[in-house]
Amino acid sequence: MRGLYGSHFPVEIRESLAEWLEQQPWADHRHDAVASQQLVYALTQQLQQVASISDASLSLQFHEAAVQFSQVPPQQLVGLVADLFTQEQAAMSEQQDQDALLNEMLQLDDPLGFVDGEDTKTFRMEILSALSQVRWHVPNER
Repeated sequence: MRGLYGSHFPVEIRESLAEWLEQQPWADHRHDAVASQQLVYALTQQLQQVASISDASLSLQFHEAAVQFSQVPPQQLVGLVADLFTQEQAAMSEQQDQDALLNEMLQLDDPLGFVDGEDTKTFRMEILSALSQVRWHVPNER
């Protein structure tokens, strides 16, 4: 998930304001100028509130983000957050599909006809290790 975020929307903000961010209707307001402006204002207020109780480096980052976000056209920022959530959902869905496939593969009884159960276990662990290192690609459906 961290790969989706960058300087345009720091992952620390996503993590610190997760519950609040997830409760907001980002996708519904991306084309409504007034609602977008209200949502961005609420976001900057949340950032300032969290910044006031955070450690110094995080506090500075949140204050800078609040200033940066207030300078971006509201509909653009709301659209960005909506898109990030869409990408998160796609990534989570993909991961769940991969996990289900892997679990199915690992539940097979002796898939290669190994006689020794330890060989089967070793083989399955090697598959798991290899699959965990593969970066799956999901085409962008826009």
